[in-house]
Amino acid sequence: MERVTGKSYDELMKEEVFDKLLMNNSGSYFHTQIIKNRAAGYDYNLADFASSDFRDQSNTMGTGDVYSTVEDLFKFHLSITNGTLLNKNLTTQMLASGLPPAQYGYGWFNKNFKYTNSDTVAANFHLGMTDGFVSFMLRIPEKNSCVIILCNSSPTDFFGIVGNLVKVLYGKPVKIKKPVHKQMEMYISKIGAKLAVDEYYRLKKDTANYYIDWISMNFIAEQLLKQKMYDEAKIISENNVIEFSNKDLIMVTMGNIYLALNRKEEAIIYYKKTLEINPNYEEAKNRLKDLGQKIN
Repeated sequence: MERVTGKSYDELMKEEVFDKLLMNNSGSYFHTQIIKNRAAGYDYNLADFASSDFRDQSNTMGTGDVYSTVEDLFKFHLSITNGTLLNKNLTTQMLASGLPPAQYGYGWFNKNFKYTNSDTVAANFHLGMTDGFVSFMLRIPEKNSCVIILCNSSPTDFFGIVGNLVKVLYGKPVKIKKPVHKQMEMYISKIGAKLAVDEYYRLKKDTANYYIDWISMNFIAEQLLKQKMYDEAKIISENNVIEFSNKDLIMVTMGNIYLALNRKEEAIIYYKKTLEINPNYEEAKNRLKDLGQKIN
């Protein structure tokens, strides 16, 4: 963009997107800026909040540098619907289904969004996660509707929240359940990971009142690893491997924990399992290369 136009990325975003669409509370973030009403980010660690690590987002152009509001992002959604952001041909290309299995196109996952066990709807969506923040935006073209979540604490069960909102949109019943991962954080801090896993299976059976979010369960293992609570991280991650055996992120986290414990052979096994699920997972490839393994 900068090479073709001779302008900076943030200038182009301001001129071609934010000013054009009157997104007056949006911009490209630089860490030296003072932005009125900017939210601070928090991590939720083992039943308590902590200020998240600082990350300078200005060097992640196009993947984390934008700040905005729900109202401004709704303007962005309408501009796509009305063709005021891009012409019809480019909009069609942007919203076309991408390569399987992710069906990721030009900046959107363009695929059916499952909001009940038996109901799906054609949608365009994307999520975002960084230290202390979670965002999610889902467009439903058939209703010209949009669901937007901006949250300044991580982890957050954005799929569950969005799913419930879509249920409301389509007149489906909604029952608010408690997240198992929040209970697990409390149990780990009070009785340790081993007994917490026993409680996990008790809560899992109570489907009327509790739900399980695999991303948040993996986040617990990652947080324990980050805090160098390696044995606790291992117990949680090993259970995650059993429970969510088809998830590449679960496998790579298990590999990282074994690597931290200097159990390299087991780490290699799980990095390879990651690539069996997702052959393009770069972190797993790089870890295996560092461990002297050949990548097919």
